[in-house]
Amino acid sequence: MKRVLLAVCVLGLFLGRAEAQNAADKVQAKKLYLKGMSLFGHKQYKQAASAFLKAYRVVHIPDIEYNLAIVYYKQGDVIRAVKYLRRYLKHVSVKERQAVPGPLLDMQRRVGVLVVRVPSKNALVVVGGKVRGRGGLEMVLKPGRTTVWVRIKGRVVASKVVDILPGTEKVWELSAMRGSFGAQTHGRREFGDHHMRSQPKKPIRLGRLHWGYFAGTLALALGLGAGGLVTGLKTLDVKSKFDKTPTDDLKAQGEQYRTLTNVFIGLSAGAATAAIVLAVFTRWHPKTKEDQNPGGSGFMILPSVAPDGGMLTIQWRR
Repeated sequence: MKRVLLAVCVLGLFLGRAEAQNAADKVQAKKLYLKGMSLFGHKQYKQAASAFLKAYRVVHIPDIEYNLAIVYYKQGDVIRAVKYLRRYLKHVSVKERQAVPGPLLDMQRRVGVLVVRVPSKNALVVVGGKVRGRGGLEMVLKPGRTTVWVRIKGRVVASKVVDILPGTEKVWELSAMRGSFGAQTHGRREFGDHHMRSQPKKPIRLGRLHWGYFAGTLALALGLGAGGLVTGLKTLDVKSKFDKTPTDDLKAQGEQYRTLTNVFIGLSAGAATAAIVLAVFTRWHPKTKEDQNPGGSGFMILPSVAPDGGMLTIQWRR
């Protein structure tokens, strides 16, 4: 890598970009910066990163962000390397971006980025059970699945399980359209792609399934009713024979047919009731946009996931 560190010999540029800081801060930052350069020259990358971080806390300039990306790249810490590389790319010109070595840019394909935008500056963003940001978040993560919570004053107001994909940026934006955080939009984009590609939800087709339930229940009711009719006729036939020639066998046979008739009638009545309930209360078509908010505004009780377990939250719906 020909371009090992940015501004190796241009300390004047370093101080020029930090001119907004007071003299004492610039002196301290210069010492830390030179220390980091020296440590890097001796391939002590961990110590160099520590020195650059201390300088970065004093003066936030792109030169240090680039150097931090380099030293973390040398240590194999892709997460932190991409973190500072992204900051550097946001703060420099197009010409400076084009000068970034390919190996550094290629690191971005190995990790993903999670961006959480919230309308409240006091909202805490919790990722994997730890508070990672306040009022929003941009975090580099390894590919995989993670859980994100948004808390305000100790209460979880929103949560989501997010799939982090390599080389992509996952955006979770929460707006105050419905109560605290009701309307939520999700999407992802490739690094450098500013056109969001949202993932529309597929409509749920319930018509055929509901028709099947109704038709099956109705057929069961009719079948049981037919069985009750047959056994009822058998009961009458046995009764007429018993009236002519009373015997114990005809009496027992009549009692069996009568019992079966009562069972069939009871089961048929239950199945018919279920068929009526399905016919009256079933939604026979998928939900439309108008059906998604049939009752207007009001409170909704929704399940949520919190770091310490499951819970229910009350949200206002407009």
